[in-house]
Amino acid sequence: MTVDDPARQMELRMVLSSAIAELPADYRVVELLCDVDGLSHQEIAETLGLSVANVRKRVHRAALPEKASGSASFERRHREYAERRVTGRRPTWCH
Repeated sequence: MTVDDPARQMELRMVLSSAIAELPADYRVVELLCDVDGLSHQEIAETLGLSVANVRKRVHRAALPEKASGSASFERRHREYAERRVTGRRPTWCH
């Protein structure tokens, strides 16, 4: 099964949805705005009335539980995030 396989994509969406739902509300909002909606840290800061540094901190802390568990989805998401920054393409898991 490849990442392009619809069944695999559904499984990944379910895993990600579950992981995001477990985040504290402050981190969840920032995570969704950044990774799903594709907003920049500056745009999130303006939207939520936070400093850019605070947004960066929340994005980083939201990723720590996944990173600590050695989650494959963490690694994949961050590769896709970097690709999106370069190409402007949205990650496959949020289509």
